[in-house]
Formats: sequence, structure tokens, C-alpha cells
Amino acid sequence: MTARSLFRWSPDSRAVVYVDTRGDVSNLWRLPLDGGAPAQITDFKSDHINFFAYSRDGKQLALSRRNQTRDALMISEEK
Repeated sequence: MTARSLFRWSPDSRAVVYVDTRGDVSNLWRLPLDGGAPAQITDFKSDHINFFAYSRDGKQLALSRRNQTRDALMISEEK
């Protein structure tokens, strides 16, 4: 988990759900409070997760994602 990670309590309050970004890909993970191993919730192959939240009844998960584009541009004067 990085310093910029987003995290929330799971709907059952038995785990912390967090965003883990590796390379240029973000996924959600669930870390049980009883000391169990983290479990991956999503399996995205690209893009970053900006935000996520559970519905009030805890049965649905909403999230927003973004694509990070990097460009380099060189402008030169023609002679």
C-alpha cells in the first residue's frame, strides 16, 4: 500500500479495502482484520482508480477510473 492509497472499511467491518497501484494499473484489495492474507477484488489490466465507495446496503461497489497519458512535445523554429 502506498502513501497515496485510498482505503475504506468493508461493509461487514471485518476488513479494510484499499487501492493498490503497481506500475500504471490500480486494483482493489481486501485486507482482513483477523490477520488473513490480502485478497484481490478487481483484476484491471490498465488505468488508475480515482475513487471507490460501497452502496449503503454494502451490496454494490462504485468506482471511477482514469487513464494517465504522458506526452513529450518539441517545438522548434524553422529556418
